[in-house]
Amino acid sequence: MVHQVRPVTSDTAPLPPLTTTGPNAAQPQQTHYMNLSSNPYANEHRAADKRKLFAVSIFLLIYIGATCVLLWRILRPEAPQIRVETLTLTNFTTSSNSLVSCNWDATLIAHNPKLELLMSFHGVEAAVIYKSETIAETNVTRNFQKQKNETIVRESFCLKSAYVNDEIIRDWACGRIDFDLMMVAKFKFYNDVWRFKRIVKIYCRDLTVVISFNGTAGSLTDGPKNCRVRM
Repeated sequence: MVHQVRPVTSDTAPLPPLTTTGPNAAQPQQTHYMNLSSNPYANEHRAADKRKLFAVSIFLLIYIGATCVLLWRILRPEAPQIRVETLTLTNFTTSSNSLVSCNWDATLIAHNPKLELLMSFHGVEAAVIYKSETIAETNVTRNFQKQKNETIVRESFCLKSAYVNDEIIRDWACGRIDFDLMMVAKFKFYNDVWRFKRIVKIYCRDLTVVISFNGTAGSLTDGPKNCRVRM
């Protein structure tokens, strides 16, 4: 007798395999993150910060610029005020061949107009000019001035047997001679914080000297003369 072996079966049916396709396929779980870039409140906050930073930057630039302009207006060097107080001519002599000898003594007043800066000058080169021609030169010693201070500067010039334009003899005969005085100096303006150096040119024009009766001396007429100063 032959016995047939039946396959062993279970009451529980096997689970179908998981499929990743098809309409009933399980979908993977997704993690959602907040997109800050698309948040209108965050964008508005960043824009407000940028506007504040821009406004502060503009304010600082205006403040710094205004402060610099104010300091420069207060502390910038101002041209000294110079005038010729007296000009005397002595020992004026001429010869038949148009040689002239004479001496000049000039007194100038230099005024420092700045209240905030001290002023000093040195290396002064001065010249007497007649009809656009330099006829005598000299150097002036170093000088120092305080704020709002006036200083007397004396200069002496000497001309010895030099040929000068013939017109000076005719002017001398008429009793009036016009001279110009020109100076170039190195000025320094300074205080505890600032320090400036400038080359200053001084022009004193139309200094009319009236010759005395003896014909050998003369002095400045029409009172003191203001000079033009260029820095």
